[in-house]
This record gives sequence, C-alpha cells and structure tokens, in this order.
Amino acid sequence: MKSARILKMVLNSYDGISYTEKEYDYAIEKGKVVLAFVHESPGNFPAKVLDEDPQLREKLDAFRGKASNGRVVKFWNNKDQLGYQAMTSLHQAVDNYPAVGWVRGDFQNNQEVSQEFRRAEGELFHLKHEVNDLRQKMIEYESLIYSQFMEKTKPATQAEINTWVEGAKDNYDNVNVRMMHNVRYADQDFILPSLYGANSVSVIVEKGAKVCRARNGGHSEVMYMDGFRKDGI
Repeated sequence: MKSARILKMVLNSYDGISYTEKEYDYAIEKGKVVLAFVHESPGNFPAKVLDEDPQLREKLDAFRGKASNGRVVKFWNNKDQLGYQAMTSLHQAVDNYPAVGWVRGDFQNNQEVSQEFRRAEGELFHLKHEVNDLRQKMIEYESLIYSQFMEKTKPATQAEINTWVEGAKDNYDNVNVRMMHNVRYADQDFILPSLYGANSVSVIVEKGAKVCRARNGGHSEVMYMDGFRKDGI
C-alpha cells in the first residue's frame, strides 16, 4: 500500500500541476478558508531560483491569478513583511471564520472543555498579536526619538568642549569628556534616546535647556553648562 501511494504521488507530479496548487484546489473543494500571500515581484528573485522554461513561468502566472481571484490578497516583498501579514490575517480569520481545529483521536469530546480550550487559545493568539504590535510601535517611537534628538543637537565644537572642561575642573578632580569623537551640543529641550556601547553619546547641555530620558537613557552622559555638572556613567 505504501509503495502504491508513493507511485501515485510520483505519477501525479507529471500532470503539470504543482503540489502547492493541488493543496490549494483541495482546500477550495473542501470549502476551507484560503488566505493568499503573493510575492509582489517574483521576477526579482535570483536567476538561479527562477524557472527558465516559458511554459512553467506561464503556469506560475496562471496559478498566481487563480489564487488571487475572489479573495483579499496580501502582497509581500520580504520575509518580515510576509510574517506580519500572515499573523494579522490569521488573527482576522479566527474572528471572521471560527472553526474547530484538529483534535486528537483519544481526546474526550467534552463540549465545555472544548469551548474553554478554544476561548483560551483565542485569547492567547490575541495577546501575542497585541505584544507584537506593541513591539513594533516601540521600535517606531525609539526611531522617532532618535531622529528628533539628532535634529535638536549638533556635533560639539572644540571650543564648547573646552568651555565645559574648564568650568568642571572645580567640581571634579579628573575631568574627562569621553568619546571625543561623539560629543554633541544642545541649546534646546530634547529627549535623550536609549543608546548603548559604541552608539552612546556625550551631550553638552546649555543653560536653560532641559533633558528628558527615554527609559534609562542607556550609556550616554549628559554634561550641563549650568553648574558644570554631569549625569550618567
């Protein structure tokens, strides 16, 4: 039986229909919900992974058209975009097309337990979706804060650095402006982004300017002209 099944699969591969398309046709036949994620520019793939046979390319284009017909299609260009679209589409599908999933054969069919399990599973999916959304928003906010920081500060001149060093000698035994290649100057209020290691900065802050830190401010150092004091590591 196993040999016959393998032989049948091999013979089916010669009918000109890919296994992906066969699975798609079977899902349609069974009335399953189909979520289509189609690459926006398949011609941009490296030549070594593209079919050179014009007939095969024609079949691929025909299948893309068939999979895109009669449903909302999400187009993608990279794996991160595909992952995000798949996650959000599955989230919507769970809400719009609730259905019973695969169940083990030895599972006791208790309706109350099944409903509770599906409720917990749905809640977990929603929470994961919300966490991913929050992470994405955090990345966007941090990028915005960094852009505004760069706009509101400028590379410090040697004269500005010398002014702070001379003024701070009365407060510190060993005045050292670290990272002389990455010292910035601010004469207006700004938010200090969370920067670490080689990305961290030293900021000379003019009198009257206020500094707010994003989270803990990272490894950056703030040096105030007002009192020639410093804050940070």
